[in-house]
Amino acid sequence: MDNNADQNHGLFLKSIKWLWRLFSSARLAIVLILIIAVLSIIGIFTSADLFSSWYFIAIGALLMLNILICNINRWKGIQKYLEGGRIKQSEDFFNKQDKTTAIRDLQYDATEVSQAAKSILQKRGYRLRLEKDHDDTYIAADKNRFFILGTYLTHLSIILLVLAYIIGSTLGFRESAFIVAEGATEELGYDTGLSLQLISFTDSYYEDGTPSDYNSEVILYNDGVEVVRTAIRVNYPLNYEGIRFFQSFFGPAAVIQATKNGETVFSDNLALYRSFDSYGYYRNIGFIDIEESKLSLAIITPSFNAPDPMIPEGQLAVLAYKDGVELGVHLLQKMTPLEIDDVILTYESEAQYSGFQVKSDPANALVWIACSLFIIGLAMVFYFPHSQMWLLIKSISPGNSRLLVRVKDSKTFNNTDNTAALNDSVSGIEKRLKEDNSNQREVPHG
Repeated sequence: MDNNADQNHGLFLKSIKWLWRLFSSARLAIVLILIIAVLSIIGIFTSADLFSSWYFIAIGALLMLNILICNINRWKGIQKYLEGGRIKQSEDFFNKQDKTTAIRDLQYDATEVSQAAKSILQKRGYRLRLEKDHDDTYIAADKNRFFILGTYLTHLSIILLVLAYIIGSTLGFRESAFIVAEGATEELGYDTGLSLQLISFTDSYYEDGTPSDYNSEVILYNDGVEVVRTAIRVNYPLNYEGIRFFQSFFGPAAVIQATKNGETVFSDNLALYRSFDSYGYYRNIGFIDIEESKLSLAIITPSFNAPDPMIPEGQLAVLAYKDGVELGVHLLQKMTPLEIDDVILTYESEAQYSGFQVKSDPANALVWIACSLFIIGLAMVFYFPHSQMWLLIKSISPGNSRLLVRVKDSKTFNNTDNTAALNDSVSGIEKRLKEDNSNQREVPHG
């Protein structure tokens, strides 16, 4: 039993280590990002609802875990940068003989060179750490060391973006065609308790006939209580407790009343929001179901792309069915009652409807935070690069010394900035030594 327990425990530890190595791999991150990209392209260009699917969310969660573990593994290396590493380096360390090193024999005392080096580097914003070994001075200088944490901010921003999407897709909703006719009130649903009333709709056009503006005057109710009265226009949505109503499209509606035996069985503004093609004539259509008479009525407008040979302008066509049996097509004139079976229809007036896109994204603030962190992180990394430099100042003889300097050799970016920092620092030290020596000679005696 003990052997089996030990074997199971060992197998469990091996599994944990294997999973940790797997999720600390940058290759896994690339694979997961590619899968998300492919699924996104499929979701955009097809009608498949992939973005709220469990596997899309699961891949996003795996990507967050992957990035988190990668950053945990990188922390030891980041710590070394923050601490600055070793101060004392061997002389061989400075003998690379390339653009990252410089060696100068100077006719100045080692103490003077050390003072000049400290003054110049501090002036340029470097943090200095020193060690002395007899007459030799070792200096480790670095600046912008905390800005390397910008990589953590960018990675954190990706995690927050994925998290925001998961929250939005599971707790939020999106309605692409929420249609409300003039004078009507429609419930939004989604357990929000919200309903929207369209008071009026107006549209304006440029001289060439293209729309210039849509304007929907609306009232928003929460559990039947008015909470907002405003106008919704293109690019000016209604925002209420994180739910946004965008003006998206519009179309024709009709004010229709239906009575049976003198009692009203239907009275509403009917949005004719669907369109269909019949032999090259494009018409709008809406539907009324009258359960009391088992009637289904299709209300059809005249063609909007060409003069209609069948439906006169200002009238509507009514295609009626009862229990699935067609009763024929009838023309419905304004304010002229039309009797179909035992129901009387009256077309009272023309109207319009507004179509809205409705979005609820409870993680919207998280998206803004993530984007801000991403920009800040990139700025920290690219505009404030970490710079590191080591110096050895050796005393050769009284009044003579050797200055050895090496800058960090970047494996990720080109070394142009590091080379410039090296040349600038060395020339600055030499210039300071000359100035100090000149000032000493000019000091009057006696």
